[in-house]
Amino acid sequence: MYCVIVKGSNAVNVYCYEGGSTSDTGLFAPTSTNRKGKIIQHAISHVTFCYNPPECEWIGETAWAKGERYVTKGSWAMYVAYEGVEKKVDLIAGQNMVAGEVSFSKADNGNVTITITLKDGWRFKDVEENVSIQDYESAPSGNPSPGQFDWKAKAVNAELNYISIVVPANDYYGVHVDVEWEDCPE
Repeated sequence: MYCVIVKGSNAVNVYCYEGGSTSDTGLFAPTSTNRKGKIIQHAISHVTFCYNPPECEWIGETAWAKGERYVTKGSWAMYVAYEGVEKKVDLIAGQNMVAGEVSFSKADNGNVTITITLKDGWRFKDVEENVSIQDYESAPSGNPSPGQFDWKAKAVNAELNYISIVVPANDYYGVHVDVEWEDCPE
């Protein structure tokens, strides 16, 4: 524990321990002085123990740019229809969590810049090629294999939690990202 709060009457004494402690003695409730100047030791009515909660844990998830599903059963992998103009879609992790946003630039000289920006509490998983993108001329079908996607990168966690990748302009994109979210016990 790092602090103990001892209450008596309407006041408290707070005892804190640098580096924490597992025990102590001699803790008491506050004193007060009555009208005659006599010091009164109040009985302890409440004791609160303060401690540091367990550290947060990072939970890995797979994420896809929100769009149409590649297949109707099984895999929840999605691809995005692109119309050549700026577009933003959510980045969905674990099928139902919004981990961030995927932005598609307007096509420029046959290329599109895809920017993946993560929300607070999310980070790119520290693995090689944590971002995989595939472009398609027509709507894809079948289970995708992100490991076989043509465009790959490793987003490095930094103060700015985003990455931009330039890929050829096309009509559809599969955007797969390996991410982690921060799970902190309450």
